Amino acid sequence: MSNDSDDDLPRRRMAVCPHCGGQNAMTATVCRHCMGLFMTISNTDPKGSIWSQGDVYACMVNNPRKLKVVIVMWLWWGPWVLLSAIGCVVAVIAMFEDWLAGLATLLFSAPCLWLFGTMLYRTTRNYFRHRNTSS
Repeated sequence: MSNDSDDDLPRRRMAVCPHCGGQNAMTATVCRHCMGLFMTISNTDPKGSIWSQGDVYACMVNNPRKLKVVIVMWLWWGPWVLLSAIGCVVAVIAMFEDWLAGLATLLFSAPCLWLFGTMLYRTTRNYFRHRNTSS
């Protein structure tokens, strides 16, 4: 093997973002610098669409670089957190009248509150951590 092919190997494994020009892994679907999508979310491939959307949410939660990402996450998931919290309160109150209906409501509301609340907490926390380290 020649040294030229060994030197070119790392460069061939990097993808360049069409939005910001940043270098990313070839398997990346979202730019780690600007959060721009490399591939469009296709409606013809349901598994690919779900995977792409999940990857976008993971990038938004784990590495929010801009305040507008945090604001959008709060606008999108904030009402769901509020509705889930209300559902938990209603479930506890309903348990005094009909414990089975209250339990069923609580079993639905509590995991939703935990999931949506965790996403908002992590997004906000990671934004402020990233902001403090880059200053």
